Amino acid sequence: REQLKKSHETVREAIQQVARCQTLADESERMVSTITKDVRQLDNAKRNLTTAITALRRCAMLVDAVEQLQVAAERRHFRDAGGLLCAVKQLQAHFASYGHIAKIAELKGRVQALEQALRLASLREFELLGEDAPPATVVETLRACCTVTGAIGTSARDELVDIICKREMNMYTQIFGTIGETAKLERTVNRYKWFIRRLDSRRVIWGIFPEEWRVTQLLALTYCSITKSELAEILAEMRQEALRGDVEGLLKAVEATNVFEAEMERRFGSGEGEGRDEEDEEDEDD
Repeated sequence: REQLKKSHETVREAIQQVARCQTLADESERMVSTITKDVRQLDNAKRNLTTAITALRRCAMLVDAVEQLQVAAERRHFRDAGGLLCAVKQLQAHFASYGHIAKIAELKGRVQALEQALRLASLREFELLGEDAPPATVVETLRACCTVTGAIGTSARDELVDIICKREMNMYTQIFGTIGETAKLERTVNRYKWFIRRLDSRRVIWGIFPEEWRVTQLLALTYCSITKSELAEILAEMRQEALRGDVEGLLKAVEATNVFEAEMERRFGSGEGEGRDEEDEEDEDD
C-alpha cells in the first residue's frame, strides 16, 4: 500500500508537471504569435513607407519632367519635347489610380494642354512645306515634329498623315477632274504618270516621316480611291455609243491601269516602301 500510495503521488506530480509544461507552451505560443504579428505589422509599415517614398520620388520626377516639357514646348524644341513627353507618360502611368489627388490632376491637365500646343505647332511647321525640296535644317525640324507627334499618340499621327494626303490629293483633283480635257479616257495614263512622278520627286518629303507610318502607302491608297471614283464617274458620263466608239481609249486605260498596279505592287507589295525603291536605284547605279 505504501508503494501504491507513492506511485499515485508520483503520477499526480507528473500530471501537474505536464499541465505546467502545457501552460508554458501555450504562453510561448501566444508570445510567438504576438511577436509574429508585430513583425508583420512592421513589414507592412516598411512596405508602405517604401511605396510612399517611391511615389514621392516619382512625383518629384514627374513635376520636373513637366517643367522641362513646358520649356521645350515654349522654345519649340520638338525633338527634346518628344523625349520628355514619352518620359512624362511613363511616369504618369504610375499615378493612374491617383487622379483624385489635386496635384496629380493638375499635372495631367498641364500635360494635356502642352500636348495640344505641340500638336498645333507641329501642324503649322508642316503647313510651311512648299513644292521645292526643303533645306536640311527644315527637314530636321520636321522630323523632330514627327517625333513629338508620335509621342502625343496615334490620333495626332493620323491627323498629320491625313492632312498631308489631303493636300497632295487636292493638287491632284485640281489637275485631273471629271470634266474637261483631263477627263478623257485616253488621259488615264497621265493620271498614273503624275502620281508616280509625285512619289519620286518628293522623296525628301516622304523621308521625313518615320518608315513605320507608311505615309506613301497611305497616300497611294487615297490616290487609288479618288482615281477609282473619278474614272467610274467618267465612264458613267460616257454614252454607250461613245464608249463603243472609243474602244482603243478604253484598252489603253485598262493597260495603263495594269501597269500602274504592277508598279504599286513593286513599290509597296513587300511592305518595304521607299526603302525598296532606294535599293533598286543603287542596283541600277552599280
